[in-house]
Amino acid sequence: MGCRICQLVCPTGVFGFSEFESPSGVSQGKCEIVNPERCNSCGKCVSECPGRALFLGQGV
Repeated sequence: MGCRICQLVCPTGVFGFSEFESPSGVSQGKCEIVNPERCNSCGKCVSECPGRALFLGQGV
């Protein structure tokens, strides 16, 4: 998803955001895990994600 809520609520800066152009030429974006080593497993990203796109697990 590209709502950026995970990036906004993460206290340790795990997420980044990248923008791209879709095949139809529409500007879009998505959040990505860019600093997984910073994750402290607080769960804020999971509880706030409106699309339920995140979960906590080993290697996340």
